[in-house]
Amino acid sequence: MAWGLERASLGISLGGAPPGEPTSSRLRWVEQAEGLGLHSVWLPEMHFERGVSPAPLIELAAWAPATKRLRLGTTSLLLPLHPPDELAAEIAALDQLSAGRALIGLGRGFQRRMLEAFRVPPAEKRDRFDEGANLLGYVPLGALLFVAVLRSGGSTQAGLATAVLCSVFSGTRISPAP
Repeated sequence: MAWGLERASLGISLGGAPPGEPTSSRLRWVEQAEGLGLHSVWLPEMHFERGVSPAPLIELAAWAPATKRLRLGTTSLLLPLHPPDELAAEIAALDQLSAGRALIGLGRGFQRRMLEAFRVPPAEKRDRFDEGANLLGYVPLGALLFVAVLRSGGSTQAGLATAVLCSVFSGTRISPAP
């Protein structure tokens, strides 16, 4: 399985736009990272602050056409805030739109205000994370969890997210097909 993480590589995390700067300005950073030959660009899921990315999968998907080889990742997609089946579908879509360049890091979230706004009792966030991660079939790697792209015969296939959808919802057809 080739994740593009076999050797030390340099990427950047774009956690938030400076005050007064539109979030769309992050695209310039992405284009520069691609031009410099960096490995990846990462977004955390954050809410209720200016310049943050409350929907990193959508923003990463918007960057896919502007890049050809740069991997697009989430530093902390907040699993307890999302239904796992919907999240798996969105990850699969990002993986397809980026031609297999999606890297997904998961998080539980820590801000009480955010958890309560999403109707997640703080005491349940760990259990919701574990349940969602088990449903999605994530494999722990040290302290981090990542989804990588499955490779078969050297060509990128649909990606782990689509494979997870197929295994969780066996008999379900994925559309568009990988």
